[in-house]
Amino acid sequence: MDMTVPQDARVWLAARFGPSAREWCDALPERVALLAGRWSLALGEQSGGGTSRVVRCRLGDGTSAYLKLTPDPDVARQEAEALRLWDGGGRTPRLLDAAPAEGALLMAAVDSADGRAARTLAGILGEEADGDGGPGDRTDEWMKDVAALLASLRGRTPGAGTGLPSLTERIGFLFELTARRIDTARATAAATAAAATADAQGMAPTEAAHDTDRGGQAVTPELVEGCRRAALALARSGPAFLVHGDLHPGNVLDPGGGAGLVAIDPRPCVGDPDFDVVDWALAGATSETAVDDRIRRLADLVPGLDEARVRGWCRATAVIIAGPRAARGARDPHTRLLLDLAALADAS
Repeated sequence: MDMTVPQDARVWLAARFGPSAREWCDALPERVALLAGRWSLALGEQSGGGTSRVVRCRLGDGTSAYLKLTPDPDVARQEAEALRLWDGGGRTPRLLDAAPAEGALLMAAVDSADGRAARTLAGILGEEADGDGGPGDRTDEWMKDVAALLASLRGRTPGAGTGLPSLTERIGFLFELTARRIDTARATAAATAAAATADAQGMAPTEAAHDTDRGGQAVTPELVEGCRRAALALARSGPAFLVHGDLHPGNVLDPGGGAGLVAIDPRPCVGDPDFDVVDWALAGATSETAVDDRIRRLADLVPGLDEARVRGWCRATAVIIAGPRAARGARDPHTRLLLDLAALADAS
């Protein structure tokens, strides 16, 4: 089985981890072969996202599993620690083995009853599983299942020696990443618009760029900074429990058969578990009333959920979703709502 990392994955990994990720990609086939020998794995197809490569495999006893590898050993170590803390709940993959120093985790596969890989909730709802937009209004049909997942993940208290980052640190990282994504999206949108204008009017692209560099005007550095301050205030004032940190519909699997939803790919940290509610309150919503209705419904189903704090988190972090979208030129009702919510956080 070819373990060469595809070019598009190389680009994603380099954007996330820097130029050293290219060397990591070059060495990945050899690393996978060594781990397969160590853990007696029969290798299958590889896939992955922006932070890892994942190889479907089978253990010597026939157990279906996934070998997950990341260029950053800390990412692997933190995920392994979180999976151990959640172990036994049935709502996260079972950790079979780990080699954090090599950025490697071996996890039991989450499969449907027919033996196929379970689908993400984002895929079931027909949306891109990138956490950037949300699954739309059909989220409401899954609210009881989502609430059960949220409730099952709450309440773990990591010990002092776990080495997990704080939610404050996670917020800092997310806003740094958002600023970069906004800049990239704005530059791409301006270049695309300039090329189109130049082609239509016979202008040079650099000349046309002066007429088209208007992408993302609604997302100012001041707005992003105001939201960052609001999010940090929430993070510093909240409780200290294990938080998934990236619980959007693309990171939730549905095995079917009444087994319950399963959360994957955590970016674990220690802080307010209400942070994990944001994507489910905001997904596809086009009015603040709809967001408030979802928050109230989830509060009825998830013990300990604080409506006021969830509302605050939605306002403070809406720009993380809306910023890059608006910078690309999106002006749909969902994006406009997110920008309105962000403005409320900035004004508070």
